[in-house]
Amino acid sequence: MRDFRASGEYDQAPTLRACIMIGQVTAMQGLRPAADEPRFVRICLDVLESKTVFTSQARERRAQQRKMLLSLIEHHSGTDGR
Repeated sequence: MRDFRASGEYDQAPTLRACIMIGQVTAMQGLRPAADEPRFVRICLDVLESKTVFTSQARERRAQQRKMLLSLIEHHSGTDGR
């Protein structure tokens, strides 16, 4: 989350609430927080992209944000859940 905030690639700054939401849903579903866990990745994207403005002009920006988010998820969680 810290790196996402530092990137400036968002429409509304992600909050601690988003972190808690991701953690709670991940725990309730019994998921590993890992980039190779598709449901974990989907939860992260759903929560973090929910604050993204979606207009026809913002489509390209949204794609860039998603690519960056996926890269951060991979960097911070890898495939072994660390």
